[in-house]
Amino acid sequence: EFLGVIGVSVSGAVFHNLGQLIALFVMSGSFSFVYYLSVLGIAAVITGTVTGIISAVILDRIGRFYGDK
Repeated sequence: EFLGVIGVSVSGAVFHNLGQLIALFVMSGSFSFVYYLSVLGIAAVITGTVTGIISAVILDRIGRFYGDK
């Protein structure tokens, strides 16, 4: 596992936010939203970490239920 569940979750959240900002730029043609980058970056790391932790716990419990470990 190169990134693990938490790393994949955090990177997914960060790239999701970047995709939204790219779509906003394409639609508006303006970079006036750039000040949101720091807020969205912090939010992506926090929510991605929480989602990754929850996913890791669920995957561990599923693995134990099916006898993988």
